[in-house]
Amino acid sequence: MGWWHYDVLTKSTRYDKRCREIFGFSSRQRPNEELLKRLHPDDVPHVWTTAKAALNPTDPKPCSLQYRIICDDGSIRWIETHAIATFAGEGDAFRAVSLVGTVVDITERRQMEDELLQSRTELEIMVAERTADLTRALKQVSAQEKALRESEQRLRQLFSQLLQVQEDERKRIANEIHDNAGQVLSAVKFRVEGALQKLRNETPDLNLDPLDQLIPLIQHGIEDMRRLQMELRPTMLDEMGLLTTIRWFCRQFKLTHPAVRLKQDITVEEADVPEELKIIIFRVLQEAMNNAGKHSDATEVSLSLHMNNGALTLCIEDNGQGFDLKKAQKVQAFNKGLGLSSMRERVQYSGGKISIKSAPGRDTRIEAMWSKQALLCV
Repeated sequence: MGWWHYDVLTKSTRYDKRCREIFGFSSRQRPNEELLKRLHPDDVPHVWTTAKAALNPTDPKPCSLQYRIICDDGSIRWIETHAIATFAGEGDAFRAVSLVGTVVDITERRQMEDELLQSRTELEIMVAERTADLTRALKQVSAQEKALRESEQRLRQLFSQLLQVQEDERKRIANEIHDNAGQVLSAVKFRVEGALQKLRNETPDLNLDPLDQLIPLIQHGIEDMRRLQMELRPTMLDEMGLLTTIRWFCRQFKLTHPAVRLKQDITVEEADVPEELKIIIFRVLQEAMNNAGKHSDATEVSLSLHMNNGALTLCIEDNGQGFDLKKAQKVQAFNKGLGLSSMRERVQYSGGKISIKSAPGRDTRIEAMWSKQALLCV
């Protein structure tokens, strides 16, 4: 830092050694003249305006400014000056008598500031570019998410249509069984019973045991036809609702698997379940309980259907031998694999979530849940 003193009366300026070094004055040069030559032309008005304001006796202003000087080698240096004026006299004679100040070469600081400003500008440009890239990427992701949602919606609609076609075909086959094969077997049984009675009346001594043994076989065939018809498409699901159909299925399950104890816990009302979901719930229940009865060697099966906080939950659990879930989901595991896949698809494409937990030697638990929102959208 250097210092200088300007005498207003003599209009002369004194500089210390460091100040001369900063401005580049030699001992033979006259500082006032040299300073005017060295001031950058663009900064001259600012320097003189600030100096005059500091010497104004009626309203002196702080004298702090930065300006440029041009060195002998043509290089530009930045200078920072702080000065204070002294005044003397009274009344109209009150005026400035001197201006004393300091100078500091701030060229390196200004260069650093310029570099920082340049870096900041470059950083702002980079941030703007990255922000623009991110905005474009987010728009692309948003578009992809929208396309994905639309695709999922179309897939769900397609799966719903596929299920409807499948159920319509099951219904058609069930009706065919009832109207054709079932009716034919009933007619055969009626005629055999009629012929048997006639033979007994006409030839009492004739051995009719083969015909007597035929009637239970025909009756068994009729019952199998009815069971197959109900498994394909239980008509009571359309006529009497889901809860009645579940109770019928549980009775049939007990007849088919008398060694298995069945526990039921159903607290929902018929109106709680959307119509489109009833066949899905029944098919999941049917598949899960048939697997438990046929493959698990279970002695106890639990069935529950609850509505909790607007969400519908179906749970089937058995205490059987369990199975390897990964293996069962492969196509090679014919009976269980396709059944598990079918259950997953039915639940997921109807807007629900399904959890299947099992392992060899452990219980099996299958839980399907539809949230309140999913029930509204079914």
